[in-house]
Amino acid sequence: MRADRGFSFIETLTVIGLILLLAATGAIATFALLGWQSLLNNTNLVTSQIALAQMESYTQVDDQSHGVNISSQTVTRFTGDSYALRQVEKDVSFQMPANITVTGDTQIVFPVGDLSPSQPILVSLQLGDRVYDISISSYGVLQVTAGSPGP
Repeated sequence: MRADRGFSFIETLTVIGLILLLAATGAIATFALLGWQSLLNNTNLVTSQIALAQMESYTQVDDQSHGVNISSQTVTRFTGDSYALRQVEKDVSFQMPANITVTGDTQIVFPVGDLSPSQPILVSLQLGDRVYDISISSYGVLQVTAGSPGP
């Protein structure tokens, strides 16, 4: 009669294989979640900078127009009638990850004393299949919606 001495080699390999499969699935899901969270955080960053520029313009800070310029890797809140004519020493800039794609109106200007931009705005931030649209109506209403990627 043979006494049981533990698990066989095949049983041990099967358990290790299942553990590795679960770990790989969890890692893939975690990286996707981190990417989506990065997109949401940067959408909130852009939205907050737009709202701050809007309030600075409305309250007539420095008696100037205020705006936001959004490039592929930088969000800059500026003072002046446009990004090209801004007062560089008053810029407030933040970095964005390179893997986020920015499309649409990338310069938003609020005339001095006004809550509405010089024109209605739509900016889209995209990472993979996730898109957030930031819009500002001609009345100055700021809205963020989860969109769908273009063709």
